[in-house]
Amino acid sequence: MGLHTGRVFDGGDPLVPLGIAAAVVAGFAVAPWVVSLFAPTRRPGTELREQLESLPGSPAPARVRVVTGGRGEAVDAFAVGVFPGAEYVYVTEGLLASFDAEESAAVLAHEAGHLRLGHLRRRCAAAGLAGVTWAVVAGSVSAVGPLVATVGFAGCLLAVVLALGVRHEYAADRFAAERTGRDATLRALRSLERSTTASRAPAPLDRLSARAWLRRRIARLRVE
Repeated sequence: MGLHTGRVFDGGDPLVPLGIAAAVVAGFAVAPWVVSLFAPTRRPGTELREQLESLPGSPAPARVRVVTGGRGEAVDAFAVGVFPGAEYVYVTEGLLASFDAEESAAVLAHEAGHLRLGHLRRRCAAAGLAGVTWAVVAGSVSAVGPLVATVGFAGCLLAVVLALGVRHEYAADRFAAERTGRDATLRALRSLERSTTASRAPAPLDRLSARAWLRRRIARLRVE
């Protein structure tokens, strides 16, 4: 019977954090294609296209998609993509139907701000850097068990992404306010808060958390 001295997997294996980080980075990279697979979309209509072309800071019409169907009933907008030429802003039909033109413009400018300011690329880079850093730590501290190493890295990565997310949301709010007006941006945030309150989603704690976060953004923008 031979002795096996190699390590197949232990706390010092750097592949665990590298694998998690690679998955997160890949998620950022392929997000536009994933969204297109699971959410029916259409290009902006004439009215929205003209609105986008006339407002500074709004995303180019070619980079905007309107989410339709069941998923389009929600009041939502988001930006995806980290590669030039593959960055998109998605807005739901529910939001366009619920918000007035100025509020919709503020929301779109906010999402465009995430792309113009490179927020998604920074989060993607932060995830990769966190993976490399934790891999070095895991490789040098063999006493750390695999479960502890995995949970520790996941917690570290989550903290980094959340911290960046907070800063980026405030920055995107400022971007929108500078281009569409602070009053319009504040009204858009209040409308988002009302839509969250009226949501019929079966997760009251999530709704409370979202409302609290929107109120923080409103308070922050008021004093800036």
